[in-house]
Amino acid sequence: MRTNSRSARLARSLTNGAQYTEAQIASKFGIANPTATISYLRRNGYSIYSNRKNGDFGKYTKYRMGSARKAVVAAVVNTYGSRLTGLAG
Repeated sequence: MRTNSRSARLARSLTNGAQYTEAQIASKFGIANPTATISYLRRNGYSIYSNRKNGDFGKYTKYRMGSARKAVVAAVVNTYGSRLTGLAG
């Protein structure tokens, strides 16, 4: 990913603690398809969580950066064990 690309700027902003809706991502970063960009970032190792909300104007999703809970990591390690070695970059 280029360091100045729109998706890289979004990833940096999320890493710094920002939270955005799809509309905010589209307007702030000029990203035409925020959902596809979030999927791209997830496939590239970013731990992005989506939180569904009910607002005054209907339902929306807010995206934020996070890290997996210990219990989730332990469950993955217990399930996949030694097959995970060498996957971390």
